[in-house]
Amino acid sequence: MANKRGRRTYTREFKARVARDAMRDLDTVNAVAARHGVDPSLVRDWRRQAEANMKNAFGSAPKAEASQESLVKDLHAKIGELTMERDFFAGHQGDEPCRTPRPARMERPHEHRAPMPTARHQPPLSIRAAQAHAGN
Repeated sequence: MANKRGRRTYTREFKARVARDAMRDLDTVNAVAARHGVDPSLVRDWRRQAEANMKNAFGSAPKAEASQESLVKDLHAKIGELTMERDFFAGHQGDEPCRTPRPARMERPHEHRAPMPTARHQPPLSIRAAQAHAGN
């Protein structure tokens, strides 16, 4: 029951027997642990695991079928996607780039309008005129 490190390992049958004894409620967890020579925390853990597995023991078959059905459904969807990709790229060679025709360019409404008039700017003043205008 001990491995190379000195840590004990327990068989499934032993764990089930200890958990069954703990679930009978005839003795305390500490008494069950002392009788079997294990730590009380192990007894509590094994009892919780046994209780969780009992809940799943009677209803696991329909869930397995439902999950298998959903897996088959997902796989069929993936097959459909891959089939569409294969059909799309079927006409192209390996090194040839895939060229699809571009859609026609949409006309923008502002392209056909007359350009907006720009304000006429005065030509820049000469340096003398600028100085006279500033009052120097």
